[in-house]
Amino acid sequence: MNCFHTLTYERLYKGLPTIANSDVPLRVDILDRLGLLFRCMVDRHHESLFFGCDVSFPRNVVCPPGNCLFLYFLQRFAGVLRSSGSDLVYAWSRDQGREDTRQRYGFVVLVQQNPMQPTPGCLNLAEALWHGHTLGVAGNAELVTPFAGDGIVICRDQPGWEMASAQCYEIASRLARSDTKTMATDANSFGSSRI
Repeated sequence: MNCFHTLTYERLYKGLPTIANSDVPLRVDILDRLGLLFRCMVDRHHESLFFGCDVSFPRNVVCPPGNCLFLYFLQRFAGVLRSSGSDLVYAWSRDQGREDTRQRYGFVVLVQQNPMQPTPGCLNLAEALWHGHTLGVAGNAELVTPFAGDGIVICRDQPGWEMASAQCYEIASRLARSDTKTMATDANSFGSSRI
């Protein structure tokens, strides 16, 4: 666990639900950034799609020490979504399991829904880009694990939109886990898009 960040163990952070508990402390700086990204997209767009997943390396592939391969994937993923005319924001984290010491990346994206140009299926896109274009390996379902299927729509001013937004924030709060952050000093463990 990184002791240089402020942590919270509270299930509610600034009125929003999180996955925190006595065994799972969350980094406050990441929770704050996620909150800012959510507010930005809800304020700018009537309807947004929330999508998140973990991507990991096959057991026979050595994870590069930096984040360049994952950031290349994320740049391509965001580029395809932007090419459909959608605005988006994203956040990512680099984690390492306790038993499985392979590096993995979690990321969430909020994409403007455009009824004139539907957003491509995020899960299929993530799988295609991670397997084929980034790793250059045949598909392997265990390498891409979605947090919430192919996404959750947040439609502002519709009944239940605040509940949907809170549910998405809670799912996204997993990126803030401090107990799974890599201790490597040569790679960032969190990043996000500009607003």
